Amino acid sequence: MVACKGFTLAVVGYLVKDNQIILGLRKKVSLELGKGLISGIGGKLDLIDKDRLEDPDSALIREFKEEVKVVPTKFYQRGELYFIYPYKTEWNQRVFAYLIEDWSGSPTETEVIKPVQYKIDEIPFTRMWPDNRYYLLDILQNKKVYGKFIYGSDNKTVVKVDLKIDVV
Repeated sequence: MVACKGFTLAVVGYLVKDNQIILGLRKKVSLELGKGLISGIGGKLDLIDKDRLEDPDSALIREFKEEVKVVPTKFYQRGELYFIYPYKTEWNQRVFAYLIEDWSGSPTETEVIKPVQYKIDEIPFTRMWPDNRYYLLDILQNKKVYGKFIYGSDNKTVVKVDLKIDVV
């Protein structure tokens, strides 16, 4: 896989079991992107050599080991999302979103993320990026989501959404 010009390639995963979801309080972030927000857990794909990035599945496993000390063992890619920040283009991302149904280890706080568990019907959307309202519940219902979210000049408000949802 090669880089997507103008976009950082990344993964995000949602640990889900027994009508509970584990999200992360973002304590340490790159480029001040989302510090202090609640979010799925993940990060950027690493460069393997000068023109090749790791695959999204490998990045998901690595990021979860690094950020919350768990290893996803049963997971499904359920989204491909583009986040576009015309006023802060270094934040532009193409993100592969995953539903994680099983893992080994217990989510543990690190210097980057504090794992927090919620009932699915009590997800704290007001403490998350606003785009989550458009797709997260669909991913948790095992649907595939393809979306593009354009943010306004404040870099906090979604001003345009293009979304397609498929039943798996």
